[in-house]
Amino acid sequence: MTDRTAKQDGTIFLYAGSYTKSETDETGAGIGIYRYDPGEGTAAYLRTVRRDIIAGSLYVDAAKGVLYAADERKENPDLGGKGGGRVFAFAIDPADGGLTELSRVSSFGTLPAFLAPGGDGRWLLTCNHSNANWCTRVGRDETGAFHMEILHSDCTAVLYPTEADGALGQPCDVVSFPAEDGVLPCLHSIAAAPDGRHAAACERNQGKVHFLEIDGQGGRLRQLSCLEFTPKTGYPADFSPRYAAFHPTLPLFYFNSEHIPRLTAVRYGAAGAEPVGTWDITPWLPGLDGVRYTQSDLCISGDGGFLYCLHRVINAVSVWALEDGAPVHRQSLKLSGNGPRGMRLSPDGRFLLIGCPGSKEILSLRVAADGTLRECSGARGQETPACIAFYVCPAQR
Repeated sequence: MTDRTAKQDGTIFLYAGSYTKSETDETGAGIGIYRYDPGEGTAAYLRTVRRDIIAGSLYVDAAKGVLYAADERKENPDLGGKGGGRVFAFAIDPADGGLTELSRVSSFGTLPAFLAPGGDGRWLLTCNHSNANWCTRVGRDETGAFHMEILHSDCTAVLYPTEADGALGQPCDVVSFPAEDGVLPCLHSIAAAPDGRHAAACERNQGKVHFLEIDGQGGRLRQLSCLEFTPKTGYPADFSPRYAAFHPTLPLFYFNSEHIPRLTAVRYGAAGAEPVGTWDITPWLPGLDGVRYTQSDLCISGDGGFLYCLHRVINAVSVWALEDGAPVHRQSLKLSGNGPRGMRLSPDGRFLLIGCPGSKEILSLRVAADGTLRECSGARGQETPACIAFYVCPAQR
């Protein structure tokens, strides 16, 4: 694990994005601000701001003191209720954790689901979940015959440049992913590699993982590999790639499957990526027979020794030691909270914080030297805390 002798004596803020599926009822929307105690691993709720944002994903650029938030909605209120979601950049006030808007841009898609950094703070990536709704249009072919055309929302990954102060510029590249055989794509998450040049996007509906490269000179987003995980490539139905996480030192990333308890490792390099193994990550808990549960967030410890996976419906977290890149079960733990959706290790790696929108709380779990967890506290005050991001104030970094 990370160095447990290191102390964080300064102010640390925790931000939690509130997740709600409603675009008309703002209850639960916004960004929760907490003061984090690194000694006890506790988060003290301060307030919720920007309730006009459905903050489905957050990312902090610590060097610039900026919080980025994806506004996960189908329709942009800045455009009169049309045109997809938004991405915001906020300057963080180190005195009280307050947020001042620097910029907002279109997500160039519907339901922006995730944010990831690129290029040492030069770029920001987002992926759009896309909208399952469709419309029809009358068209004519080359013979003049009429026919019906079905139009879908674009499913996109977007590359934004960031300014010196962290503000977002207009996108320099947008990559669209098409429907195939009537199946609409759904980019559920995007994760950044430690090298700042590569990223992995999990596409749930078509069973694909896209391995991408950022061209820092030309400001372009290029697909290096498209990995397909479907019955025709030897994988179970409903494999549904959901969340990805990169190993901090090995050329590997991992992704879990939403509907079945599987973890897949992918080896990557400059030429592309290829899967190297898939493992059953069923949590070892009683009473699971016949229960249909789903996997949620995924994260890896700072030294690459342990991987954590959230399981919804059964409200649990499982712990896996990564031995030569392969997961070995260490622990499965029932949580007191309901609907665990997002998690983040604390800056010193001593605690795991989990957002549970179903029970309106953030749980704190102490991380032992062997990677195992013990629940120690909870924080209430925000309506639906889900995704989590930390900010350590500059004087104490």
